[in-house]
Amino acid sequence: SPLERATMRVFIASFTEQFLAVFAQVAFGGKSPSMMLDAYDALQARLPSTGFVVDKFSIADIAAAPLLLRSVLTLEHDIGKYPVGEGREIFEALQSEPRFARLRKYLGDLRARPSVQKIMPEDVSAFWFSQGAAHKLNHVTLEDAVLAMLHEYPDVQRDY
Repeated sequence: SPLERATMRVFIASFTEQFLAVFAQVAFGGKSPSMMLDAYDALQARLPSTGFVVDKFSIADIAAAPLLLRSVLTLEHDIGKYPVGEGREIFEALQSEPRFARLRKYLGDLRARPSVQKIMPEDVSAFWFSQGAAHKLNHVTLEDAVLAMLHEYPDVQRDY
């Protein structure tokens, strides 16, 4: 529907222009990870009360999933150009604060998708971060991740 297409476009634009900009400043620019809380809050505000961006799994979810999930992992494993421990504090806030309940549900829904599990298995991600071995793994590129999700779900709404 035109409304769903517009919703997907706005979500993708917001994710790309706002969320990713903050994530880059935190992970690579040394800004405080606390900036991520506002970015997650803004992203969460664009989600419906349940389900995916337009209720069913769509290109908007596919566009966001790889970097959104990796952003959480970088905080969980305290990886970024900020003081040690700050990323983990923000991760713990995401896991415990009631205001992020909807985001936690969305992240869980994304992780439950078989295509997302293929591009980001928990055991590989944990090894990657805990061993500092990103350069040793033949990890999936973002392009490969998106293509894998599209391939597995040919019925996904792509026309945004």
